[in-house]
Amino acid sequence: MEALRPRFVIGVGAFATARAHCRADGFDGVIGTVLHPSPASPKANQGWAQIAEQELLALGVPLRAMRRG
Repeated sequence: MEALRPRFVIGVGAFATARAHCRADGFDGVIGTVLHPSPASPKANQGWAQIAEQELLALGVPLRAMRRG
């Protein structure tokens, strides 16, 4: 995070987000989580892409910049 200076660090699942927080000393961007697409998660099995997009938008991630076309 120090070298790249991203505006957002997004963990895919709670474990990844917790690891990001462990390395976030001095980070002034947004650290957030999106649902992990685990087959064991009933919520993730019902439209993970739409759920993840909603979660990213709620965190303020500018998705229009990520889309191609």
